[in-house]
Amino acid sequence: MSRALAVLLLVVSAAGTVELRASAASHLRETRRYDPRSFVPDPDMLPVLSLGYDRALADLLWMRALVYLGEEFEHREGANAVFDHTDAILALDPDFKAAYWWIGVTGTYRAGEVSVDDYLRTLDYLRRAAERFPDDPEVRWDLGAMMVYDQPRELREGQPELSERIELEGLEHVEYAAVHDAAPPWVLFTATTKRYQLGQTEQALTRLRELVGLVEDPDIRQGLELRILQLQTESAGLLRDAELEHLERRHRATYPWVPLGLWILVDDPAADPDGLMGESGDAMLPAPDGTQQDASD
Repeated sequence: MSRALAVLLLVVSAAGTVELRASAASHLRETRRYDPRSFVPDPDMLPVLSLGYDRALADLLWMRALVYLGEEFEHREGANAVFDHTDAILALDPDFKAAYWWIGVTGTYRAGEVSVDDYLRTLDYLRRAAERFPDDPEVRWDLGAMMVYDQPRELREGQPELSERIELEGLEHVEYAAVHDAAPPWVLFTATTKRYQLGQTEQALTRLRELVGLVEDPDIRQGLELRILQLQTESAGLLRDAELEHLERRHRATYPWVPLGLWILVDDPAADPDGLMGESGDAMLPAPDGTQQDASD
């Protein structure tokens, strides 16, 4: 009998708890008001307040930061305290990778006006992430992409020298990310174009030759080799379309199995190809396996 009474009381208590909880939640929704002020504890005090549970408190602050951002979006506010929330989290857990990613987005993509100072401050967080995780290509991609592709117009037009330095720094990161499959392959080609546009032709060529040895995909490698050829010819200013076609024909007529990027480095322009080409301009040369290979194939 006593057991049945205990079970009955338990059921009644559970039902009452559910009802009270629903009523309390409803009351909270009806009475809660949005407060644009956001209080975040001083990062220097947080290790003391955590009582040794730094990562646990960092998790709580992370959840509070997400709620804060949602409320700011709901009420179309500027979310200016995202930096304070990030500082608090990282003071407790400098390896909280999600916080770096979060500030990389919210630092510049949020409601309200975002200044050049906000952009530069966001870059500082992403630089810290790259220093803590130097071998993480996704972290390097986040930093490099913001440096190269997401610069605000006010920075490009108002501080062109600083803009150029940031862009050149970012190219190293996006290239690293692309080589390690964290960024699309076309990044390697656009990075080269950026260097060329900034007047760094020799640096672009040097970097391309390094990338040829790092990239495993044969199609991408061939594209990089062609880009080397294009930059070499453009920088020299010697070859027109017809001359470039002639150069490619010489490559096919001499050692077509040698990668174009390597062949252009060892080819002797003064060599007379007439001894290798027939009247039709085609050549029959021994391939590495000793067979005859038609250079026109």
